[in-house]
Amino acid sequence: GARRWLASCAQNADTIATTEMRKVRRDGSAMWVRKVARAVRGFGGQALIVVCEDITERKKTELALAEREAQLGLAGKAARVGSFIVDYATRRIQLSPGFAAIHGLAEETDELTCEEWSARMPPDDLARFEALRGQVFAEQRRELNIEYRIVGADGEAQWIESRGLVSYDGNG
Repeated sequence: GARRWLASCAQNADTIATTEMRKVRRDGSAMWVRKVARAVRGFGGQALIVVCEDITERKKTELALAEREAQLGLAGKAARVGSFIVDYATRRIQLSPGFAAIHGLAEETDELTCEEWSARMPPDDLARFEALRGQVFAEQRRELNIEYRIVGADGEAQWIESRGLVSYDGNG
């Protein structure tokens, strides 16, 4: 793979190419390397300049973080505790596996629109939520806490307790 990458770099002069690859040190231990290469013309021909950076610690940290996120997601599903991020500019909600489980959504669901979420609420709960949200935003409060119902595909209502931390951009 490394040879193919270098050959591709050599064929595309003046293009910067980046890759990350696992290598084995002389002592047999593994390491991760980030390589940046560029083929340049000059000095009577073409040269390939390659800069290598040891990113082993970063890769270990990324792996540990991914494992921790998987554990947290599993714990959230088991405990029926979830988290979410709502971006009102795009009207999209990013959600955790626990949130999906609580709301009876497919396990792989990681995003909803605000409209998809609100369609599952009884109209009186939705009106109460929208009124509270409007008040919280108008006063630029940092928390939005509410209890509301969602209606599942089976028609059964389920109570949800939601505690939200609110952040504002430069436009409020």
